[in-house]
Amino acid sequence: MRIGLLIAALNGLEISACDIGNAYLNVPNRIKVYVIVGEERFGAQHEVKRAVIVKALYILKSARVAWRAMFAHCIKHDFGYTPCISDQDVWMKPKIRPYGSKYNAYLIVYVDDVLSKDINPNETIASISNHFRIKEGSIRSSNIYIRANIKK
Repeated sequence: MRIGLLIAALNGLEISACDIGNAYLNVPNRIKVYVIVGEERFGAQHEVKRAVIVKALYILKSARVAWRAMFAHCIKHDFGYTPCISDQDVWMKPKIRPYGSKYNAYLIVYVDDVLSKDINPNETIASISNHFRIKEGSIRSSNIYIRANIKK
């Protein structure tokens, strides 16, 4: 992350962050999971029946892997980013500045936290919000990211 911030500063890129709400609930389960239903949830007539869990839950070990794979597919195919060879949570996209020089826009992903580095990072955040629900008030010009203070 530090190198990414240094690259953003050297290239004059702005930084914006967001947090995807209920990220794991966007993903279908990779494994079959069921629970035994109690009468307190669905009534006595459904007691001891099995209910299949179809969406990934935070408590499942496979949920993080399923979310990461689905979000990576979306970043790659819908937004056109390419993963960095050395860190699969750093994504790059070649772009051209208004006056013609080339640069790379970056996305850094940590589970459901996304840090966008671009000339206008809020455009990327807006396109992410078209696919996923962003937590209320989590879009911010980042001065803190995963407990790290960021200053220009």
